[in-house]
Amino acid sequence: MQLQRIKNIPHKLRRELYRIPAFHALKEQAYQSSIDFHGPFLPQMDEQSQSIVSKLQQEGTCVIPLDRLELSSTKQMMANAYALADSLKNPVDSGKGEVGLAEEDLRECPEILLWALEQKLLNIVENYIGLPILYQGFAVRRSIADGQYTGVRRWHIDWEDRRIIKIIIYLNDVEAGGGGYQYIQRDLTQQAIKDLNYYNLGHLSDAEMGDAVSPTDWSTCLGKEASVVITDTSN
Repeated sequence: MQLQRIKNIPHKLRRELYRIPAFHALKEQAYQSSIDFHGPFLPQMDEQSQSIVSKLQQEGTCVIPLDRLELSSTKQMMANAYALADSLKNPVDSGKGEVGLAEEDLRECPEILLWALEQKLLNIVENYIGLPILYQGFAVRRSIADGQYTGVRRWHIDWEDRRIIKIIIYLNDVEAGGGGYQYIQRDLTQQAIKDLNYYNLGHLSDAEMGDAVSPTDWSTCLGKEASVVITDTSN
């Protein structure tokens, strides 16, 4: 009952509340009980899936060629993804380095949604999360490597949950300087959170992050067209 009441508090305030030792301990106890209860019900995985989960647990991010996942609906999904991306090929509006499609456009392509619900992907995510999972949706975006660092292009953590998996598929080759997804490994991230007191800071510049983690320890996900980045954006 106490935790349920806490959940009704606005997110930022709730996050601060959970930093109080007594509430933090209560939250951790409830979380561990849920993990232990669901453990016996986690789905079985093949060897490749186990390897992906292990990489996520160690680093927080895994990069793999799309075809190596061997998902039956990949061809249909990619055909729809390319078709949607074609509509974003016009020059980006001045001052906007990233554009995306509206929800009504995405609803016309259920193949992308169905791909994300392939059992192999669900098994990977559920084993990593350790609990029943919630699917939050998909997006198609065009991001221009124009050197502008605004909004989510700056360093940040998604605080909505303990573990959040995002699966990014590159629709073109992404090389050095091409705006690839960047991350900092889990252990360095946890230390940076402490060093920066990063609990309410939102987005950080490269200079601010560089004070806590050397740029030599920033990982950039480069890859050929149809590379897949599986990443935990909350860690």
